[in-house]
Amino acid sequence: MLTSGFIKQKARKSLQDNWITAILLFLIIGVVGLVLSVIISILQQPYIENADRYYDLLVNTKNSVYIEYYFTEMMKAYAFELIQLAEYFYIWIFTFPALLFFMSVSEGEKGTLSDFKKNFNRIWEGFKTYLIMGVRIFLWSLLFILPGIIKTFSYALTPMIKAKNPERTVNECIAESERIMSGKKSSLFVLYLSFIGWYLLLAVVNVCLEAIPYAGMYLSAVASFVGGAVLNAYVMMSEVEFYHESVNPTRVVYVGPNVPPPPPKIDVFDEKDPFNETVT
Repeated sequence: MLTSGFIKQKARKSLQDNWITAILLFLIIGVVGLVLSVIISILQQPYIENADRYYDLLVNTKNSVYIEYYFTEMMKAYAFELIQLAEYFYIWIFTFPALLFFMSVSEGEKGTLSDFKKNFNRIWEGFKTYLIMGVRIFLWSLLFILPGIIKTFSYALTPMIKAKNPERTVNECIAESERIMSGKKSSLFVLYLSFIGWYLLLAVVNVCLEAIPYAGMYLSAVASFVGGAVLNAYVMMSEVEFYHESVNPTRVVYVGPNVPPPPPKIDVFDEKDPFNETVT
């Protein structure tokens, strides 16, 4: 049953005793990404300041010699923009251990941060999986945007399949994901769409907090950081439950008020049955 309500209900049930650990996990990932961004910004800032200074000199003196200096400093600054791509690699490195953590939780295990740390021995496996997926989606996107979007949903289960089958190649896992997702891409799209309300609510909270004098900017940053961690945990667990339901769907039997109960089982040789007589 691949309705978004049912998938999210299963996700909440799996996270019932693991919310704190799951949120802490994404907070740690977020802190690492924040530190990386701050370091890159600090290294980039002197070149931006130099470029601004040369630009002011160029405007004020009309001396063309400053054009070369300006563009040199700007090129150095933009070089750090390329380094920002390292953030994608960092996300790929951390996402796979996190996925393994959530898959173990969905299977009934009590998740701990030590489990997340233990899964780091498979980071290269996860990095290669996301890299190949990213390259293939990018190539499909070159045929206009729509094929790339379709393939994004087709490949969605690849990391889960790889997590459960480490002996299989990434291309085999991609092919298996495409097979499983045949006819299910719209269900996954609706599942993602169902989270828009939560993200809009978080955005509204951030705007309201920013309106608070003096401390509003800091309160908004904290709310965005913590709220993002909660939503990321909720979304990833829902993705895992979507995978489980796609591979091994839950059989639900509904007995409503208008559905008659099954007839009682009557033993043919019941002694109380008047027609159960032995003919001699």
